[in-house]
Amino acid sequence: MESEAEIRNALQGLDAASQLSSPAIVCIEIQNGKLNLVLFTKQETVKLNTFSARKFEDLSNSIEALNEQIADVYYIHDSNYLEFSQNLYNWIIKPLEAKLTESRVDMLLFSLHGFEASSLPLAALHDGEKFLIQEYPISRIERPHDVIQMSQEVRTSQGSLEDINSVNVLLMGTSTWKDSNPEDNPELTFSTQIDWISAQWFRNYLPLREQEFSLDRIKEVLSQQPFEILHLATHASFDISKPQDSFIDLWDSQMSIDEFTNLLRENTVNLLVLSACQTTSGSGDQLGFAELANQVGVKTVLASQWQANQLAALAMMTEFHGNLMEQRIQRRVSLTGVNIARALREVQIDAIEGRIAMENRQIILDGQPREISEELVEQIGDGLPLNHPYFWATFTLVGSPVYIPSSEG
Repeated sequence: MESEAEIRNALQGLDAASQLSSPAIVCIEIQNGKLNLVLFTKQETVKLNTFSARKFEDLSNSIEALNEQIADVYYIHDSNYLEFSQNLYNWIIKPLEAKLTESRVDMLLFSLHGFEASSLPLAALHDGEKFLIQEYPISRIERPHDVIQMSQEVRTSQGSLEDINSVNVLLMGTSTWKDSNPEDNPELTFSTQIDWISAQWFRNYLPLREQEFSLDRIKEVLSQQPFEILHLATHASFDISKPQDSFIDLWDSQMSIDEFTNLLRENTVNLLVLSACQTTSGSGDQLGFAELANQVGVKTVLASQWQANQLAALAMMTEFHGNLMEQRIQRRVSLTGVNIARALREVQIDAIEGRIAMENRQIILDGQPREISEELVEQIGDGLPLNHPYFWATFTLVGSPVYIPSSEG
């Protein structure tokens, strides 16, 4: 087991070799009637053991109530979730506030243990004035010592920064399915998402749409050349009670969880974006698509904690890719060390502050209107703000908060 000193040294190394200046790890363990908090900064380790059994029941109930309030479209026009969000902030984050400020922390990596902790919608915790995501970029890691490998990989990659033009992006999705009812309307947000994201990358991307979005075709493409970034825009279902029944919808079939992990294990993927329905488990006992992908070698996974709204996925995933490219341009040539967590945070803040919305039959991205088809307007509706956590807090980063190229790249 790595020592606390090694973890702190790794935070310093990650800081020096990337766009981070002061990352910290927050370990949250909620089980057996106890809440245990451990904070790792570059300077020190802080351990807090809190909560009586009665308070623990309040904590557990607040997590359940918050998830009910923000994961259901029925509640998007009220703010009752704030009571539970603020309670959870006060119990979990507030005891660490002074140390976070003292250490000038600018990134939080959360290691969550226990069923309740794993289901926390971290970005939506609220201090009474702002959401946690408005203060810090956030990513989830399995264990604190994961940062040791991250730090080593980022430092190693600094000697040979890859040209952005050598990074290949595979964009996959479908708006129709082989067995769809001919009377069903195509789900246009998926195909539109592929179109809009393609425009962000300029070159070295390949779209697999409709009939080409099959397991055989995906395997064929990946066997011909490496793709460091994969993006899937489709439906998916993760069954917490029966993980073996989980699947991702392809055009002609459903990709099982075993087929999914085998595909990733056989290919080197640095960033996987799952712009689909629930793709991270929210369970301390089971690993969702995101956690499994990270476990088999994908450095960073962007997934959703509950069913993602299709308008939000279209707008926010388009802007997320744009933010990655903007950071790359600022760094001249390379994606290495680009702050993926910051790219996601900026999108979520834009949603909170109204710069992403649906108004006057147009999608507003970063404050600018974008024309869409009448058919798409009919599907997603009009006059819809995306500032409620239902829309933006579902998107969750698992793994490295910065882009780490493969050792072969």
